[in-house]
Amino acid sequence: MKPIFLTYNKKIQKIVVGFTRYNKKFDSWINSQQIVQPDGYLPSEGVSMISDVLRAMSEVSKNSCKFVGLENMSSYVMLDNRIRILPFNIRRGSADKDADIADQLLAFSDLLLKKLYPKWKDVDLMEFISLMHEPDTTIDQLLEHPLLLLPQKRELVYRKSWIRDLSNDQEDLIVSIAYNGWKSKIPVDEDVLQFMLKTGYYDDDFNGAFKFSHDTSSHYMARARQLNKVRISN
Repeated sequence: MKPIFLTYNKKIQKIVVGFTRYNKKFDSWINSQQIVQPDGYLPSEGVSMISDVLRAMSEVSKNSCKFVGLENMSSYVMLDNRIRILPFNIRRGSADKDADIADQLLAFSDLLLKKLYPKWKDVDLMEFISLMHEPDTTIDQLLEHPLLLLPQKRELVYRKSWIRDLSNDQEDLIVSIAYNGWKSKIPVDEDVLQFMLKTGYYDDDFNGAFKFSHDTSSHYMARARQLNKVRISN
């Protein structure tokens, strides 16, 4: 338990002390974080931590309040793997809520850059931190950033973005490319590829070739990460 405020209650004529539950200091949690490999994803508890702080900012803003000191590790505690911002960091917000949000994002980004980026050297994390520095960035935009999405949802965002940016002529050209017979070009001595080809449902056109290339690359990337984890643990 950590004391967070002390006040005198006139009705009972006693001093009342408020506490918040926690079982780990924030700096201890940071020190326990594993190094993220360049081809890896942000750990799930890291995604939860960042998302929870952003949602907390949004909630206090709805009540015309704001957080201060978000750049300091002493402003946080952990209950298991869930982060808590200590209540004595809450202040009454200004009339300009957007400016308050921008200040909080800047302070929180400073913490991420100095304390967590050395552990999580993820390219998307650095891009995310840079986005937090933009004065027009909203919390909703950050919560929808690929960094905070599950790998499957992240891929869907990238795919939608890729498709959206294609012109009609480009899309027609890709679909019209003759991919007939692409299955016969898969080497017969590649057991994994042949197995995926036989067990999957792939059309003999561009869409089938695209889906097959997606599935095989996902398979080998997942396998590479597994081997990488084994190598690190040994």
